[in-house]
Amino acid sequence: MNIRSNGKSDFDGQDLIPNLIQVQLDSFDWFKNQGIKEILDDVSPIEDSRFELKFINHNFKEPENTEEECRQREITYDAALWFTALLKIKETKEEKEQEIFVGKLP
Repeated sequence: MNIRSNGKSDFDGQDLIPNLIQVQLDSFDWFKNQGIKEILDDVSPIEDSRFELKFINHNFKEPENTEEECRQREITYDAALWFTALLKIKETKEEKEQEIFVGKLP
C-alpha cells in the first residue's frame, strides 16, 4: 500500500481478498487428471467367464464452442469425456480396443 502526500492511499483491498474459487479449480483439476483415473483403476477390469473389459485411460476432447460463444448463446461450456477400453474375449484370446463416449463435463 502506497500513501501519497495528500494522505490518500492506493489501497484497493485486493491484497486482503483470497482467491475464493481456487479451491474449486484445484479440486476440478485433480478430478480431471487423477480422480477419474483412480475411479477407472478401482472398477477395472470388469470380467466374467467369457470377457474381460479394462479401462486403459480417459481423455477430454476440445470443447465444441469457445467460452465466449457459450456466454453469447447462453449454453454450457463443456467438453466430451472419452474412455479408452480394451475388451478381451477369453475363449479366442481376441482383443479389441475402442474409445467410448461417456458424456460431457462442464
